[in-house]
Amino acid sequence: FVEQPLRHLRPTRTWQRFLVPIGILLPPVVACLVLLTGANSGWGLAEEAAAATPSTGNAAMSGTPSEHLAVNPDAAGDDEPVGGGLRSQHAVVQAGCVNVPLAAATCTFGPSGAPSVLLAGDSQAYAVADGLIAADAALGLSTQVTSHTGCPFLGLPSSGSHDIPCASWQKDVLQYALKTRPTAVVIANRSTGYVHPELRWRTVARTDGSRAGSVAEATDLYTKALTSVVTTLSRAGIPVVVINAIPDMTGYVDRTSLAAQAFGAGDYRKDRGVLARQRGPALSAEQAIATQTGGVALVDPFPELCDDTSCWARKDGQPWYQDATHVSVFGSLRLEAPLLSALTSLVGVQPHAQPSTSG
Repeated sequence: FVEQPLRHLRPTRTWQRFLVPIGILLPPVVACLVLLTGANSGWGLAEEAAAATPSTGNAAMSGTPSEHLAVNPDAAGDDEPVGGGLRSQHAVVQAGCVNVPLAAATCTFGPSGAPSVLLAGDSQAYAVADGLIAADAALGLSTQVTSHTGCPFLGLPSSGSHDIPCASWQKDVLQYALKTRPTAVVIANRSTGYVHPELRWRTVARTDGSRAGSVAEATDLYTKALTSVVTTLSRAGIPVVVINAIPDMTGYVDRTSLAAQAFGAGDYRKDRGVLARQRGPALSAEQAIATQTGGVALVDPFPELCDDTSCWARKDGQPWYQDATHVSVFGSLRLEAPLLSALTSLVGVQPHAQPSTSG
């Protein structure tokens, strides 16, 4: 019906000879122009970003430039890149505060001149920051953020390569906290990843810098590293909030194609029991440290991201995650209420405003 008629077509006039090539070339050319326009204008994404991104504002951070933290990128292959898609909607990413020096004008969010909460960690820190910024603002507090991909805020460095030694960044963050004495320090790391060497990602490093060889060894290293930094802060009288690991949604990819925008991307969930067992070693370590150390609170993301049977990366058309291991802005804002509760009980500051709701 298509090929044979074209093969036997014998146009007799000049204008007829142009119909076939025009008919063949025009549809893909038009399609390419439409797709190019959509890609450059972010069809379906700009409105979502405006609706999901909290209005946090920026305030200058006190101190001289030499007192600010130098945070450089970690180029390890399995660490997610920063920028593009749902990543670019995060307030900390928009401000350019991931894997860069913690700048006075851009890395403090919330009320100008207000007492601050310091959020430190690997890439989880920028991902959960939106919910913390909202919680802090409700308490009349500002939020300082330092996020170093692939390098957790612990007392020991992670395995793998780093543009700067992970230990140096960790030491700088800790010294900064002890010097400036923030209202609280919030720690956000991908703790599940650091206790499972079989994921072939990272663990807390052995003394020779290598990755741990078993879950038991990795958990022991993680426990020692977290205990070290939490104990140091607690003895200095600085309250600490540890955000437990978010569920690892292996296999999830946010669908941002034109087809997904037109027809909607399907929901994505995983079994809650399986994910709970996966993070079990890290969670048990964090619970033990919190019990043994005064002035430490835990925030568990599971109740906000899971129901009784499933954890959700995308639900009812709303992306709760930006990728398999990081929440989206929407998912981050779901953590606002438990963060607000933890900070209220820990530092004794009452909310100035009701927390926002995110569904």
